[in-house]
This record gives sequence, C-alpha cells and structure tokens, in this order.
Amino acid sequence: MAKLTTAEFIEAIKELSVLELNELVKACEEEFGVSAAAGVVVATSGAGAAERKRRLSSTLSLQK
Repeated sequence: MAKLTTAEFIEAIKELSVLELNELVKACEEEFGVSAAAGVVVATSGAGAAERKRRLSSTLSLQK
C-alpha cells in the first residue's frame, strides 16, 4: 500500500461524505482503542482571570 503524505490524506478526507467520515472515525477508534470524544477545556482571557483573582483576594480579605 502506498504511503500518503499528510496533505494527500487531508485531501482524501475532504472528499468523504459525513456518513463516510463517521465510519472512518469509528473504525479508527476500534483499531487504535481510543475515543474521539471532545474534551472540555475551559479557557479564560487574561483579563477574566485577573478579575477572578481580584474578587477572590477581596473575598479572602473580607473573611479575615
């Protein structure tokens, strides 16, 4: 079997229907024993994190 480059592989995937792509994902999950379920990542901007830190500091100061 010829080895595909990454670009060739992506181009081949682009040609798949949604059903075919779903079947491919399921086959990969079974073949490699993995799950393609999306993980949940909570990201905040620097400003949001700084505001939470300020509020936490204020709360801690009030409790003293």
